[in-house]
Amino acid sequence: MYICKVRVPVREVALRRKSPLRESRRPPTGRQPASAPDLILSHMNTILIAAGIILVCMAIAYFAYRHRHYIQFSKENLKANIGKVFDEAGEKAMPRQDFLMKLKDVCGCTQKQAVMLLGEARKAGLIAVEGKDVRLPE
Repeated sequence: MYICKVRVPVREVALRRKSPLRESRRPPTGRQPASAPDLILSHMNTILIAAGIILVCMAIAYFAYRHRHYIQFSKENLKANIGKVFDEAGEKAMPRQDFLMKLKDVCGCTQKQAVMLLGEARKAGLIAVEGKDVRLPE
């Protein structure tokens, strides 16, 4: 019996596939192939290290965000800062935008935080807001 159009007997083809010469062509590596548990452990260690790095990066990002967006203030500190803003202006009333810019400079905060401080000062009665003007209460 012959395979395809080439006249090679089937028995010879089978012998060629199983020949030890083909096996010996591969150069020896000098180490044994890793067993399944060793491969699983090495992949598990890699996954744990990657997960740890990701968790550390997420924690750093969270604390950086929280540090930037968290402002502490006390009523006394806010009153002193508002006093500084009006002392620099030399007036008892000023436009709301000018007040916010100066409050932002005095407190060293963002525009959004300055607006929040404006609201807290208004609630505490430290300032009075009338339309687009801000003034000290009488």
